[in-house]
Amino acid sequence: MSNNKKLFAKTDIGRLLMLFAMPIILSYLVQELYNMVDMYFIGNYVGSAAVGGMMVVLPIQKLICAISYMIAVGTATAMSDNFGADNQSRAKDFFATGFTAIIAIILPLFIIFKSAAYPILKALGGGASTIDYAYNYLNILLFGILFLSLNIFIAQIMIALGKPRVGIYSTILGASTNVLIDYILVKTLAYGVKGAAIATICSQFVAFSFSLIMLLKTTGKSIFKSFENIELGFLKVLLLLGFSSFIIEGEDGIVMAFLNNLLQRYVGDSGVIVLGVATKAYIFLFIVLCGISAAMQPIAAFNKGAENYSRIREVMRTTVKYAASTSTAIWAFMLIFARPFLSIFLKDELLLSEAVFAFRIMIAFFPLVSIYYVSIYYFQSVGNPLKSMLLALTRQLFIMIPLAFLLVTKFNMGATGVWISYPISDLISHIIARYLLREEREELRERVILSRNES
Repeated sequence: MSNNKKLFAKTDIGRLLMLFAMPIILSYLVQELYNMVDMYFIGNYVGSAAVGGMMVVLPIQKLICAISYMIAVGTATAMSDNFGADNQSRAKDFFATGFTAIIAIILPLFIIFKSAAYPILKALGGGASTIDYAYNYLNILLFGILFLSLNIFIAQIMIALGKPRVGIYSTILGASTNVLIDYILVKTLAYGVKGAAIATICSQFVAFSFSLIMLLKTTGKSIFKSFENIELGFLKVLLLLGFSSFIIEGEDGIVMAFLNNLLQRYVGDSGVIVLGVATKAYIFLFIVLCGISAAMQPIAAFNKGAENYSRIREVMRTTVKYAASTSTAIWAFMLIFARPFLSIFLKDELLLSEAVFAFRIMIAFFPLVSIYYVSIYYFQSVGNPLKSMLLALTRQLFIMIPLAFLLVTKFNMGATGVWISYPISDLISHIIARYLLREEREELRERVILSRNES
């Protein structure tokens, strides 16, 4: 099932990291452009209130993606570990467990959101001018969530199998479908947010179909022959390994829901719209950083399974270097071109000026986040889910949410208090992650010395 031992264990780390990172980065890039297409068409052909409605739905989309990434990354990490230990049959068992878990979790969520959409959207910050748009968008969007989840799952499995390009091909195919149908339904036929939602679920089905075909082409039907070996023990392992990915993806939704409500209460719908547009640009910054960190995971997990500690140490060092340099370059670019970038989604000059102001504050310390995210992915890949989990919770849930609440409610800073909470949380989380990685490097150095003495 895997003939990649030489690839993961012998290839130059920098070259291998880029070999895996480039397709993942391009996949993330296209995925974000894919998500921005709906906002572009809705912002230009329906209006800013409709954009606000789509942003109210964003926490639900984030939750679905978070669950999918938790299971997908956990499964792929467990498979890579077992490939490194040359245990192919156990790797297949993890695949079967993860695939089943996706279906068993997503289908009940479909029923819950479908039956209680309106009160849920109200709780997520839907206001007078935005909630009807949010309801119409979500009501259709839900029919595509299983395709979305399974496509995320298969893309991560293909990375573990040494085929990272499948993710970008499926995303490009889905994005192209989305643009075409958005153009027809939103611009030409004026179907509004309903048209954007239909375009999204069609594109998700197309992307999933392609990924499934490529999986079967790579592995044959044998990959699905381990379903009788599903065990709760396997499920526990993959959930622990992937839980940090759930936090990284899911906490964005939690933060958005909290900040939407905070801004709705103290600023109004305009604050929710500005946050939504600024957040879209903010998420765009993470593409390269998360792509490089995700590329590290199968490499580190494989060598952890093979107990090659010197190579794990090199993987960590190289990933930190690449992530820091690239995130700094992108940060500088986005600072300079914030206004033309955000103007793609907002035509109201007053709201646009506020969004540019908010965005530039939010990303003030962004380059510091590189070490933080690398550390989360690193600890996850080497089987230390507790550290990874605690780190993932720190930046937004432990620091940003309480800080934003304090600045807005106690210091009466309004929306500015929300924007300032971003760089402060970036700085504190950077300090914590840097300390933990320094400790890890020392531990790896001791293991390398011990393994050399034993040999």
